[in-house]
Amino acid sequence: MFESDQHDPHDEIAEVSHSGSSSSNLNAELHDPSLYSEEEPEDAPKTKARKPFPIVLVGFGVLAAFIVVLIYMNKPKQEANAQPAGDLGPGVVAASGLRGHLITQWEGKAKDGKLQYQLRIEAMQPSMESGFALVVARPPGPLYVNIRVLDANGFALCGKDILFHFDPTKSAAPPPDVPHAGSKKATAAQLAAERAAARDAQMQRLQTAEADRERGKDMFQNLAGSDGMINAISAQGDLPCSAEAYKRANYWDFSTNFPTIEEQEALRDPKMSKAQHEDDPQEQARAARRKAQRKPMSAFYIQGDERIVGYDARKAMLEAEAGKRFVIDKTLDQGTASRWASNFALIHYRCDQHASCALTSAGGQSAVHARLDE
Repeated sequence: MFESDQHDPHDEIAEVSHSGSSSSNLNAELHDPSLYSEEEPEDAPKTKARKPFPIVLVGFGVLAAFIVVLIYMNKPKQEANAQPAGDLGPGVVAASGLRGHLITQWEGKAKDGKLQYQLRIEAMQPSMESGFALVVARPPGPLYVNIRVLDANGFALCGKDILFHFDPTKSAAPPPDVPHAGSKKATAAQLAAERAAARDAQMQRLQTAEADRERGKDMFQNLAGSDGMINAISAQGDLPCSAEAYKRANYWDFSTNFPTIEEQEALRDPKMSKAQHEDDPQEQARAARRKAQRKPMSAFYIQGDERIVGYDARKAMLEAEAGKRFVIDKTLDQGTASRWASNFALIHYRCDQHASCALTSAGGQSAVHARLDE
């Protein structure tokens, strides 16, 4: 064996140790994460960081949409069949020197709404205002105004009586003269006392009757001018018209038992009026004609009482016991007509020169309008 082929054992161990150390370093380098990461170039564009979406703005948008929907849902909806406000214009009763103005308006839905009215009445001319004011302030008796809403053909669609408040103790007319029923041998003082007691009893009856007349009715309110004198009256309330009937409304009229112009002058100055009538033959003749006319003065020329004995639904005709027949608007009053016929109701009728009638039953709150079939 040659000397060069022999190795020292210590040298071999040192060589193996060095070899193992190199291998450990190599494995550590292979497991280093930085070996596999790529470094970005210095000149590469940098990506901007994304900002979170503005959630607050989204919340405000949702809230605004909710408010819009809420307002729309709570917005009052106009009924398709509701009627617009209607100014039916002026009307006059020349005999009494009165001029009226009626405004109507449908309130609510067509099915269950109501026809409301506003009425104003005043003297036709300034020269008539003093007589008008005197009668309104101190009516000589139970006074009323009857208003009617009519269609283009003159058929009354609905109507109502509006009353003046009447106080018998403050009437402009002289107190009623009550004949005494005392003994012929009674003294003058006794007769005067009996007459006063009878007048007080009659006044009490008038007050009771007036309270019954006004119960549940629309009443006029007095309107004073700047001078404090009554220059107009007004009333408001509901009219018994259906929405279907109100569609056909064309004009209105009114009638009244308000004193005539001549009667107003007599109330203002009874002595002067009496002297004029005594001196003027024409005035005497006119006074006689007015006295012969039936009160109350109004547009109605015939009235009376009849008992209803039948109703023909096909012809919409009410038949009365004495032979009179009334044609009604069956779309409005058929139920009332059938009820009257079934109960043999006693009705009161008033008809004008056009045969247009107002029919009322005892205790009825509204009138049924019809045409007299002659």
